[in-house]
Amino acid sequence: AQVALALVMLAGAGLLVRSLQRMFAVDPGFRAENLLIVPLDLPRAAYAGAKDEAGKRAVDESNNQYFARVAEQVKALPGVEAATTAAITPFCNVIGKNGVVIEGWQPKPGENVAIDSNRVGPGYHELMGIPLVQGRGFIERDNASAPLVVIINEAMARAYFPNQNPLGKRFSLGSGQPWLEIIGVTRDHRLHSLTETSFPHFDLPALQHPYGSFARLVVRTNIDPLAVLPPARKEALALNAQVDIERPTTLYDEVKNSI
Repeated sequence: AQVALALVMLAGAGLLVRSLQRMFAVDPGFRAENLLIVPLDLPRAAYAGAKDEAGKRAVDESNNQYFARVAEQVKALPGVEAATTAAITPFCNVIGKNGVVIEGWQPKPGENVAIDSNRVGPGYHELMGIPLVQGRGFIERDNASAPLVVIINEAMARAYFPNQNPLGKRFSLGSGQPWLEIIGVTRDHRLHSLTETSFPHFDLPALQHPYGSFARLVVRTNIDPLAVLPPARKEALALNAQVDIERPTTLYDEVKNSI
């Protein structure tokens, strides 16, 4: 009986190993290796002192400037190829959705079009290794004083702009909200699971849609990414000693831990 049980356990372990091998063979649509993720959480006390929407926007802008400065400082560190920010990174167990109104799209009666979304910094798609199949990625000039823009994935293009060139098409984040112009289309990529099927997704430039008090620093390295963590943490704290750095990790570990 013990031998039989041992054989069953070995067979089960073998199946698990083969299953893991198959899952790691899946192309997630981004480059998971050599990528450090450092969550940065700023104190929320500043919002308590904001008396109106203008005050809140001023705090948002100050926080955005902090996140951008950290990314710039970290870019200069040895072993770093690029750095930017994002509200959500793949496999981080956070889902963002926005209701949208798509120009020219007639929803079904009672249909509420809510689409998976993210806010990201300049150069995010290039840093992540997410290919753009049409148009361009976000740049520093996609800021609050520039026309409002957005990048969608192939699944969103197929769903809402079939047999059309989506570049230049528009949608808003709700009735009465300003139009966002599509400037790029990314290849579909896994966002929450290696086994998920593609679904519509869009990215907003954080310079036009501020993060608030929390963002993730995303760092592409040419060395062990965890070796960059101590100097990156030092730069973040030097710019604001009150920032809370919660559970830094690597994208590879996020993907591995999702299995």
